[in-house]
Amino acid sequence: MNLKKNIPLIAIFVLAIFLRLLYFPQNTYFGFDQARDAFAVQGILNGDLKIVGPPTANQIFHHGVLYYYI
Repeated sequence: MNLKKNIPLIAIFVLAIFLRLLYFPQNTYFGFDQARDAFAVQGILNGDLKIVGPPTANQIFHHGVLYYYI
């Protein structure tokens, strides 16, 4: 592809990355549900395979287990 045609797209991409990473530590949020999922993934990596995904808000149903493996 012609580089001159892609320069505006590349400039927008670089600007977007810069703006996204500018205040990264202040904009990062690690909530309780992400911690729960991180512990579940750590268990999977240690050999404890899951067959049920994370619970929904009403605690009766569960999401699919593929959520952990992606």
